[in-house]
Amino acid sequence: GCFQGAVQGAGGTFRLTSTKRTAWYQTHFREIWDKEIDLRNETKPECATIRQKVINEKSKHKLAYEPAGQVNPRHVHGEAIDVASKRSGKTRAELDALADSCNLYRRVPDDMPHYEVKP
Repeated sequence: GCFQGAVQGAGGTFRLTSTKRTAWYQTHFREIWDKEIDLRNETKPECATIRQKVINEKSKHKLAYEPAGQVNPRHVHGEAIDVASKRSGKTRAELDALADSCNLYRRVPDDMPHYEVKP
């Protein structure tokens, strides 16, 4: 696609890590996120196993930023991608400029891998 060509054309490395997701998968991400928040301060010993399972699931999916819920599921609609931006060989500003040239932007400023189609 455009973004991949732009990054590679500028001498960078492009690795797509996520594109369109099913509604079920996006909901799964949201449930993991919400459950981890619910259990974050839970100290009862009987909750330790489930809390660890949720933490492991969050880590497995690399959920560093709050996933969209039903309000704005851009991945579900094929309007968002995630890229391995830290391994691209490009600065954040360079990546954002290249994305901009391809009609993409980072709606959540600190969510480094996530780009969306401009509205």
